[in-house]
Amino acid sequence: MTFASSSALSGYDIEEDLNLLIRRILALASTAVNARLRGIGGPTESQWRPLHFLYIRGPLRIIELALLCEIDPAGMTRLIDRLERKGLCRRSRSLSDRRVVEVLLTERGAESAQRVAPVLERVRHELLADFNTAQRKNLLQLLVRLANNARGGKSSA
Repeated sequence: MTFASSSALSGYDIEEDLNLLIRRILALASTAVNARLRGIGGPTESQWRPLHFLYIRGPLRIIELALLCEIDPAGMTRLIDRLERKGLCRRSRSLSDRRVVEVLLTERGAESAQRVAPVLERVRHELLADFNTAQRKNLLQLLVRLANNARGGKSSA
């Protein structure tokens, strides 16, 4: 029995594998974003995510930033170290609780973060170019449900 016939008999079609499809979309979108950011002297992929969250949300604790960027806190600490050395962010004691250390953007970091949003918007527009408004809205709702299911939560729709 060949691999193809074995796969066909099992009822599993790898071309419809959700995990692989999502990974493929992420890889292609990341490649597009990274190429455009390099073209404008922007931050790398690992750098733009925390810079963007700091830009839109303001000062955050490392643990909060790690959760938003979906990386472990130790990895985020190392990334913040690199961003600090580049002058893109700094650590500071919280004014409301001196035990808490927050990460803040520097002026240079804010300028770098500002270059990210238009790039992300262009790539999103390209990815959704063949979708009408209703399809875009429906896709977003379905992806939110999928994410909730992946977390083990209940979907809301």
